[in-house]
This record gives sequence, C-alpha cells and structure tokens, in this order.
Amino acid sequence: MGLELGDAVVDIGCGPGTNFELLREAVGPEGCVLGVDYSAGMVARANERIEAHGWKNVEIVRADATRLALDADRFDGALATTAVSATPDVRAVVENVHDALEPDARFAVYEIRLVPSGPGRVLNPLVRRFYRVVGNWNSEEDVLERLRDSFEDVTVVETFALGTNYVAVARKASGNRT
Repeated sequence: MGLELGDAVVDIGCGPGTNFELLREAVGPEGCVLGVDYSAGMVARANERIEAHGWKNVEIVRADATRLALDADRFDGALATTAVSATPDVRAVVENVHDALEPDARFAVYEIRLVPSGPGRVLNPLVRRFYRVVGNWNSEEDVLERLRDSFEDVTVVETFALGTNYVAVARKASGNRT
C-alpha cells in the first residue's frame, strides 16, 4: 500500500485483528490503525488483541462498512481481507473506502471469485456454493468491477487457486472520482 511511518490506515472487515501487527509495523507508533468490523464478537476479539499487546495507536469500531461514514481524505491506505465480497452492497463499501482515502492512496484487497478463465471454469458451480456457505460471499457483485468504477488504477498483483483468490491494489486518483 505504500504506507509510511506516521500514516493512518483502515482495515475493513478486520475480524479479530490479525492484520493489526503488520499494519502497525508499516505506520509505526506515530501512525494510526483503525479496524472496522460488523460482528460484535470479532470486535471483542480485536479489542482483546489490542489490549494484550498494549497498542495505543490501534482503534476498533463496530460498524457496517456499507454505511460507514469516515472523514473524507483521512486515510493513507486501506486493507480488506475477503471482507468486501461478504457485504450485501459491494459498491457502497468501495465508494466509502474511496472517499475516506487521501488522493494517491491505495486500497489493497485479498478477495475471492469464480474461476475467471480456462477449463477450471467447469468447477464454478461448486466454487459458488462453497463461497456462499463458507465465506458468506455476495455473488451478485464483482469486487474488481466496483474497484474499477471508483479508483484510478486497479491492478491484480497476484492470483491463487486457479485465479479464485487474488490480491488487487486500487489507487485513488489525485483529483476527484469521475
């Protein structure tokens, strides 16, 4: 994400806070890490992690990422790990994150999708069922398409498992969204 010491970063769908340590290393003790999760249980577990480590620059909020109102241009980066595709309104989450990012900031996502090409596509009915049951996957919206709707540059930097898992980085333009 290109984070630097002193930056502010938001972790969308942070769960129990497993990314907090890595994000803290990137922004340093002067930076700020904000975790957002809808589940009260995950928020409680994330708070336990924060308290156990004594992190003063990590905060967690329980919120719906589709209705999340963050200050505009506040964050230097954002991260989501299989969280965007688990929401009922992918577009709203992507737009909320876009608006909360500073110009030129990046949104990194690890996401899931159907097999995009090749003979492995024959497995897509099984993949779809698996993701719905295990990942609460929203098959109605394509995360990559929504990222491309809102962000200047979107690059898939790595894929796994026949392309069903991927890491993408989206960069907010220097000006306003078009």
